[in-house]
Amino acid sequence: MTENNQLISKNMENTLALLLRKLINQELQKNDYSDFLNQKQCAAFFNISVNTLKCWVSLGCPEIRLETGSVYYTKKAIYEWLTQHQRSLTRIH
Repeated sequence: MTENNQLISKNMENTLALLLRKLINQELQKNDYSDFLNQKQCAAFFNISVNTLKCWVSLGCPEIRLETGSVYYTKKAIYEWLTQHQRSLTRIH
């Protein structure tokens, strides 16, 4: 009986792993990665210069820096940061 329980358990484990993998793949395919922008794209999107973007980063604006040296930004993170720092930024510029 113990061997049968282990067999059922293994079968269930394999089935759940397959279902989970399928669900993750479906969600990844739905995800819209257009939110990721490089420096030039981000500056253009927010209608600012690259230098202003660099200034924002020095003030704490979030960026994603890869080991390769590439830098990316997300619209959502910058919108949130701008909302939190709205008053202090108007005093600087």
